[in-house]
Amino acid sequence: MATDRTFVTELATGLGMLGGDDLGATIAARPATFANLGDAEWDRIERLWHAGEHREDFERGIGNGRAFLTAADALNGRRPRIVEWTGPRRAPGDEVVPADLRVDHVYLVSCKYL
Repeated sequence: MATDRTFVTELATGLGMLGGDDLGATIAARPATFANLGDAEWDRIERLWHAGEHREDFERGIGNGRAFLTAADALNGRRPRIVEWTGPRRAPGDEVVPADLRVDHVYLVSCKYL
């Protein structure tokens, strides 16, 4: 299981790509556009959001997700059709890209924050 910080940064980055001004409302809505999250993961991110301990990590991830949403070389302002969290599963074989998120079946995003 990923650490809380890793979990927050990965999911916040993906949630930031969806746009919206109220992250709490986005988390509560559990958008179907954000795939590969079960109830346990949604419950966990909701708990972490309300606890407030990782507020800076949430803000950093959301900022990066929004930058990806608006970047001309990325989504160019178009909301993604699907953001897939790879979570604890990884692609089989010798895939060399350590992607945490896959966006619209095209973009592979690795969320590293340090």
